[in-house]
Amino acid sequence: MAPMHVQNVREVPEYEIDPKEIDLTNSIPLTK
Repeated sequence: MAPMHVQNVREVPEYEIDPKEIDLTNSIPLTK
């Protein structure tokens, strides 16, 4: 369970940045 917890924490910050960067890129072409 120790290694699983570490992967979860690492995926949390990476996942939060992924959708934020995609939203910005999607907003630019959508507004254009």
